[in-house]
This record gives sequence, structure tokens and C-alpha cells, in this order.
Amino acid sequence: MTMPPPPPSDPPSQPRRTLAGLMTPLCAIGNGLLQGNKPTLWGHAAISAVILTSAATLYGLSYFSIQRLARQWDVCPQTGTPISIAALKTAATAGATPLQADSGSHPRLVEFQQSPLPDMNRVFRSIDKLGETRSPDKASTPVSRDQIERLEMQLIQFQRAQQTACRIGVFFFAHRNATLTIATAAAIMALGSLALISKEGWEKTNNTIINISLTSGLILFTTITYSQLYGQGSNFESQKAKVILATNALNSVASAVANRADASIVKDNDGTGISRSRPINLTKGEDMAILINTLDRQLEVLVNLDFSGDASFAEQSAQRLGDLFKPSGGASEPDR
Repeated sequence: MTMPPPPPSDPPSQPRRTLAGLMTPLCAIGNGLLQGNKPTLWGHAAISAVILTSAATLYGLSYFSIQRLARQWDVCPQTGTPISIAALKTAATAGATPLQADSGSHPRLVEFQQSPLPDMNRVFRSIDKLGETRSPDKASTPVSRDQIERLEMQLIQFQRAQQTACRIGVFFFAHRNATLTIATAAAIMALGSLALISKEGWEKTNNTIINISLTSGLILFTTITYSQLYGQGSNFESQKAKVILATNALNSVASAVANRADASIVKDNDGTGISRSRPINLTKGEDMAILINTLDRQLEVLVNLDFSGDASFAEQSAQRLGDLFKPSGGASEPDR
């Protein structure tokens, strides 16, 4: 009995052909990046690119995470609706909130903070009453309207300086912590790869480990140089000191205005605010002038946009690198 011929085999399915078509260029790419167990020149470039991209991604994540936390925690005072000084006085006299006042009644607009510390609405109301209170000392000069307006303007300038210094400080703080994060990760990678190199020796160590060591060392050097060159740590400390100075000044003025005749301020001569306190009576024009002059000296510190940076680390490293590659041969000097 004759057996029927076997049925023809089914042609390969479309997914198999698609997979084979994908594997062909991938294998070609793999052969271009690897030669045996060692990476080629393009393989080393790919490894370095992956490490640098990961470092840049980690830096961005660290920076924007700190910025987002600063906004969530309300680290910096928020800027409110721009209103005029005349509107502030009208609102304080009428008992309304500053945001309900007319902001178009004065050509010079200033930024007013919605939730300041202390509450500036109450402070302005108390300052306006200083001109109505007369000191029992008949020989003293009463507080003038110009002094009241100058004090109010100083408080607004302190608020704006406080907000600006806080935002700049958060900027440097975020960059500083992102740089420290990258430097720590790069140091761990560099030390780990150097430990493997020291164990196996340069001849037996895979070139991939050597590439990781060199790339992570370059990232570590770059982050340290970047941090010192732009003065991330020193600039952050400088802006933090300005925020503290402005906050203490606003609180001190609020307490002094509330205490009036029994007030006290820090009398300083260099604008640092580090000196002994002296009692003042804000119902006297003379003592009000002392307060205004003291705040002016503190404002000089706040408005000074002095940023520092240090390039000595990069210069010293470049000099040492040049000495390392300097040829050691040559004729020695004759003995004298």
C-alpha cells in the first residue's frame, strides 16, 4: 500500500520573520560595539555616553526635586498682588484687607506679600497711628508724616529683599545638593572600579572597568570644580544670612511699633546688626530717625548683590596635570 506524501510544511509565520529582521541589525550593532569580550572604540563611547547621561539625569532630578519641595513647604514668602502705598494706608485706616484696596490710585506700584511675617497690614495700621500719638516730652519733635512714609517704604523694601534672597538661596542650595549627589555617586563608582583594577592589575582588567573608572573620575572632578567655580556653598550661606537679617528686621520693627514708647532696637554701626540694644520711643521724631537710619544700614547689606566663586581648584589641578605630563629628561644642572 502506497503511503500518501507528507503534507507540505507551513511557511514561517510573520512574527518570526519580523523577529529575525530585528535581530539582524541588533547583532550588527553588537558586533560594532564588542569585539569578543572587549568593547570597541564605539563601545567605549557608548559606555561613556550612558554614564554621562545617567549623571545628567540624576542631577536634574535632584535639582527639580529640591525646587518642588521648596514650593510645597513655602520656604520663600510668596509675592501677592501689586498695590500702592496709598492703597495700603487707605486699607489700613478703613480696616479692610490690602487685597481689597484700589491698586490704581498711585503711579508707583510695589509688591505686597499676602501672608507676610509679621502681618504687614496690622503693622502699617500701627505705624499710621504713630503720627497721632504725642510724646509726653514737650521738648521732643513729633513723628512726621515723611518719617512714617519712609518707614513703610523700608518695610516693603525689606520684604522684597527677603523674597529675592530666599529665591536665590534656594537656587544655589538646589544646585549644591544636586552636585553633591552626583559627586557621591561618581566617587562610589570610581573607588569601586579602582578596587577591581588594583585587585586584577591593569593587564588583566577588562577595558570596560577602566572606562568606568576614567569616566566617573572625570565626572567627580567636574562636579567639584563646578561647585567651587560658582561658589554654590558660599553664595547659599550669604543669601541665607540676608533672609535671616530681613526676617529679624521685620519682626523687630513690628515689635517696636507695637511697644511704641517702650521699644528697643539693635543699634549698630556697620550694618551687621551685631551690637547692643538701646531703648527708643517711637512717639519721638528723634528716635524714629534712629530707627530709620538703622534700617537703612541693614538695607545696604541686603541690596548688595555680591556673588563669590573660586577657580583655584581648577587652576591647581591644571597645573598639576601639566607637571605630570612634563618630560622628566634633560641635562641636569652642573654642581656648583
